[in-house]
Amino acid sequence: MPAPSPEVLAQLDVACRGVEGHADAVLEISRATWATETRSADVLVVLTRKSLVLVGMQKQGLFKPATPAAMTLRLADYNDLGEIEVEELAGPTVMFLAPEESRHFMLSWPDPDERHRMFMAMFDAHRGNYARWGLQLDPANYVADFDRYYAQLVGEGPSQSSDVYDWVKARFGEFYLSNALGLAMEWRMCELDDAARDASSRRVGRIALPLPWADEGPEAQRVIVRLGEQLFDAGLLGPPYDERTYKTDEPLTNGDTGPQRLLALMTLAGHAKSLGNPRADEWISAARIGIPAVPPSIFSEAMRSLWSSVEELPPVGPPVEIPIWEDVDVRTIATMEGDPPRPSYSTDGLTEADTVLIERFFNADQELSADGPPSGEAVTNLCLLGVSAFEGLSAGAPAGWRKLVLYAVSDLTYDLWEKHKLNDAATKLAHWVVATMEANGWAAQGHFTPLGQHYTYMFAVAVGTGAGVVQIDPDTGLAKAPTGEDARRAAALGQF
Repeated sequence: MPAPSPEVLAQLDVACRGVEGHADAVLEISRATWATETRSADVLVVLTRKSLVLVGMQKQGLFKPATPAAMTLRLADYNDLGEIEVEELAGPTVMFLAPEESRHFMLSWPDPDERHRMFMAMFDAHRGNYARWGLQLDPANYVADFDRYYAQLVGEGPSQSSDVYDWVKARFGEFYLSNALGLAMEWRMCELDDAARDASSRRVGRIALPLPWADEGPEAQRVIVRLGEQLFDAGLLGPPYDERTYKTDEPLTNGDTGPQRLLALMTLAGHAKSLGNPRADEWISAARIGIPAVPPSIFSEAMRSLWSSVEELPPVGPPVEIPIWEDVDVRTIATMEGDPPRPSYSTDGLTEADTVLIERFFNADQELSADGPPSGEAVTNLCLLGVSAFEGLSAGAPAGWRKLVLYAVSDLTYDLWEKHKLNDAATKLAHWVVATMEANGWAAQGHFTPLGQHYTYMFAVAVGTGAGVVQIDPDTGLAKAPTGEDARRAAALGQF
């Protein structure tokens, strides 16, 4: 590397003289082009903990040499900064945004790598995160460093998880969470939490998602494998892998207790294979047993990549339709019996008037396709009969019956849009379904519950027809959520 030129040395001297804390506060140095809307200059960029010092060369007169001139910009005076590409400037750019637009400025570099290096440094300093300038550890010594710091934490550290971070920072100063000290701290905190609570499984969860540590390279992965091996040998990574954390009707997720154990085992097995660990085949065989027990959505892209050297994991297909019979409230009024199973209903809780409404709607539903595929008009009339039934049920009618009617109307509405192309009727019915689900607290958007799926479907119908899920009030001109009133009025009239 060539020695700095006299000009650069003069710029550094000026920059450091103006730095609070002097040279000890300097974090990074680079050369860039500074620019605003009206001015630009080549500058030396000196990043400190609190400021950017930009030093250019300023002419003092026609026959006098240029001298360094510094401009100090406090990082706290800028709301945000980001990497952008500006063709008109010298190259890759970082944009600084101030509350006043007139104070925006850009720094650009000819080298994108240098731009990115400085951006990451300036981004951290702007947030007050100085870890990258703290304790520096060699990734090649990750295992030995982990052992040393972990032993100190166990032998000298606090006994409460909540005190560990402050103790580590007081003892070692700033440090990267992803280095060996960061992993030792995290693992000790997990251990203390697990020891304090019988049902806690923080260590399992950490091995199930060992980021950012596993990204630090093979030596860090050796530590992950060793910690996972301890859990496996202690019997903490075994089946059942479909065990839920809480008793809910929602599908398994990677946050549930059973899937977390499986993911931790698969992490252990995947890294063990890539590192040539002699127990890799043992752990792979154990994990294979659990893979069919969980939905493919459990496996993240990172897990699929890790296991690509072992085998291809089951693909994630389109969401499976969740039958309404799996809804907790519907199960109280409908029991599946026979082979093939068919629902048997209980009318307990229904008034005589409720029963008439329910029977009229579902009898009409059964008769709809008796003579072949129904017309769009017939489907529309049945939907309105369902709206009338739902709106007419007494306040004490079981929620299961309400959900069953709403689900059926939603299903028919989707057909009305997709098969029969009756967009106006489909839009008004979709708005009614959405508004009704929201009013009753059943609008769990997503593919996790029977009605949640249909809430999403009705959004698709409203968007697909071009109407959307926002209406403009003709009196005020303001946007408002649909109320479903058009469908209610049509149900009262018997037609749109």
